[in-house]
Amino acid sequence: MFYSVINQALNMAEIDYGDKKNWYKDLAGAELDEDGKPIVGTSEAEKWFKKYIASYLNIVKVEIQPDGNILKKRSQK
Repeated sequence: MFYSVINQALNMAEIDYGDKKNWYKDLAGAELDEDGKPIVGTSEAEKWFKKYIASYLNIVKVEIQPDGNILKKRSQK
């Protein structure tokens, strides 16, 4: 089911943004706060995900990993 949902999201995003091979940019990590925790919204990976994929999924939780990578959880249907 996961692969089907992601594939559908990618297909819909390609309709809106064009061929996905043109989406990829520098996916650098996030800026860190004074405690060394990633600041939400500063990771290039998170910005990329929000632009191209997130609007096509039902996401219920977002976690930013210490290296700036994102972990998203979607609701179960």
